Amino acid sequence: MNLISFRYFLAASEKMNFTHAAKSLHITQQSLSEHIKRLEEEYRVKLFDRSPALRLTDAGQQLRRYALEALDLDHRIANMMSDIAEEKKGSVSLGMRAFYGRILLPELIPRFNQQHPGIQLHVSLGRSQELAGQLLAGQLDVALLISPYAENGNFTNAPFLSERYCLVIPENLLKQHFNLTEADIAKGKTPDWNSLEKVPFIFYKSGATRECTERFLLSCGCRHPNILIETGNTEIQMILCASGCGITVTYDRLWRYYEKKRQDGPHLISLPLTSFTANGTVISYLTRRSLNQAAQTLLSFLQEAAAYL
Repeated sequence: MNLISFRYFLAASEKMNFTHAAKSLHITQQSLSEHIKRLEEEYRVKLFDRSPALRLTDAGQQLRRYALEALDLDHRIANMMSDIAEEKKGSVSLGMRAFYGRILLPELIPRFNQQHPGIQLHVSLGRSQELAGQLLAGQLDVALLISPYAENGNFTNAPFLSERYCLVIPENLLKQHFNLTEADIAKGKTPDWNSLEKVPFIFYKSGATRECTERFLLSCGCRHPNILIETGNTEIQMILCASGCGITVTYDRLWRYYEKKRQDGPHLISLPLTSFTANGTVISYLTRRSLNQAAQTLLSFLQEAAAYL
């Protein structure tokens, strides 16, 4: 039994593409193929059907199940030995969305390092769907996931942060298209959404934010929005908005972050979209996986941090 071959096999079974799997493992495709061949020779079975498309055989599905268990057991043994040998020292891996990385890490990492100088914190950034897959494969100890992606029977979840949607309008567009000022908004005046179709709109390309944007526009009777750009990058979304190019729907937390960073350009006015619920973020870890002391320390730290973030 070769744990490295198991890890390579699991990557291939997750990607269902040897080229992509090899790239994610930072090895050549030939090396990956050789490890798969060794497993097939060792167990005298075929693990993949390669036509018409790559898929696991029945034997491959069974091996995937037991390979996950074997790697999990190896991880638990390593954690146990690490705790015994290092006491309060160790390392822990954390996954979170990229925009959370920009907003939260400058706040979290200095505090964590100050409170737990003996623990190395390794952070991976990505989309919740990708992070959930990494967590399930044992590549992460803990992940901050949007709640729908955490609804997995293999995960244990704890509340972390709630989010709220808002419509962000640069002050120049507020005046140009709605004849209102920031002071008017502060007094409780609201824009006349009948002219919304004329306003340049910055669309987030996919996911819950995109769905919220579409539902908001429909609720205002805007069926043909003036889409300036569609992007899957929150930084581009907010930079364009901050430059006065268009309005956008985003998280209140993200608006506050960019408004705080803004050094020039128009003010960004936020209008809460209270009728539209945003998915919250939870702290997730693999239920069957025995967390080492460092990971348990991180869990406690994150739960405490949620109170001041």
